[in-house]
Amino acid sequence: MKRALFAILAFLVFSAAVSCRPESAANGNTPRASSADPYAGLTYHDVYDPETDFDNRFGQGSDTVIETDDAYYFLFGGYVYYYDKAADDHGVLCGKPDCVHDGITNNKDCGGFVNGWGLNLRDDRLWYAAQYRDEKNELACGLFSMKTDGSDHRRSVTLEVDRDHYPQELELHGDLLYGWSAAERVVNGAPENYFSVCCWSFETGEFKLIYERSGLRSTVIPKLFYFGRYVYICICTRGFDDPEEDAFRVHVEVTRWDSENEVLETVLPMTEELFPGSLYNIWVESEDRVYIAPSLPASALPDTEMPVYRISGGAAEKICFFEGPGAVSFLDGAIIWIDRGSGDDMMRVCMKDHEGNDIYRGEWDTGILYEHLKRGFPDGFTAILGDKSSVCFVDYSMSDDGDPKHCVLRYDLSGGEPAVSVLFAGR
Repeated sequence: MKRALFAILAFLVFSAAVSCRPESAANGNTPRASSADPYAGLTYHDVYDPETDFDNRFGQGSDTVIETDDAYYFLFGGYVYYYDKAADDHGVLCGKPDCVHDGITNNKDCGGFVNGWGLNLRDDRLWYAAQYRDEKNELACGLFSMKTDGSDHRRSVTLEVDRDHYPQELELHGDLLYGWSAAERVVNGAPENYFSVCCWSFETGEFKLIYERSGLRSTVIPKLFYFGRYVYICICTRGFDDPEEDAFRVHVEVTRWDSENEVLETVLPMTEELFPGSLYNIWVESEDRVYIAPSLPASALPDTEMPVYRISGGAAEKICFFEGPGAVSFLDGAIIWIDRGSGDDMMRVCMKDHEGNDIYRGEWDTGILYEHLKRGFPDGFTAILGDKSSVCFVDYSMSDDGDPKHCVLRYDLSGGEPAVSVLFAGR
């Protein structure tokens, strides 16, 4: 059976892209032109602090992977999974010897079941958000944590949330948790979608609105990138008057939040023209080398080009493109394109450097997925993560009994040719 190319992302993005209106941010922080840059001449690696900063290698998708010196961690379906590098072993992060773990849905007796989202690492603990009942028996949103061995579960603070500002993702950078939310409002008797990017204090749970848009008829899915005190926000949308036959072409906007001065600045104003593809990713190599590219193609035609743009002086310049439909994502040190549309167990892979030069071409075997997704078949993937020597694919499958499953593959390129291993496999 031929795989449905990127099915889960395509469903989300098509519904988000068909009828949004490109307009200025409303009722909140209004973007202004970028000012003098304190990071002039510095690269991402010059600025990055592994003790406090979000690891952008693992933020380029709809799922987040955590890496330590000894292990990887992944949160899906309410369960925290681990991969032990030395033992080459993976499973649910639970120390109970007789536990069936994710063998049953919502296993509250399992130590790895947290029923949360937004996994992060800080001070040798795994942090995540989850709902709980407060002293009034009302639902609240809390920040929880546990040790990396799966023990010592705690709730630290309550996050200030409301109906319009409830985090759908959480990424810990510095002393703030960043996330985005979408809500439906009724204005003058008609429904409209509302979208925002917010942050919460890691210490107190206090809420702050960074960016918002209203008057939308469908959801916006943003991509965030963290560069020192800056948080870059890349969104793409469509206008009511855009041609329906051009469904996978979008307007793109990039802003950045200065967390020190609490100012929202414009990097790329909302483009008047339609850019090919949708669900744009972003990577900031340095302040004068900001890159964007679509993670979904403009169409399934074989002659489709997947472009990569560099932003300079408030404009986007195409620096290179990949030939054929596929998905583009940014790795640390490379731009990767993959195509799994051939229907066999192989996927075509191409990597380029940030100047657009080819640094790798080949085909990678994905047949190992069938050993872990036996009840269904690979439907597509929700994230391409990592760096140019170690690439992680988060693969999604809907089994024949209706249960979603995830499998995370890692391709090690340090030896030149890819060596594949399974990091996680679960419900």
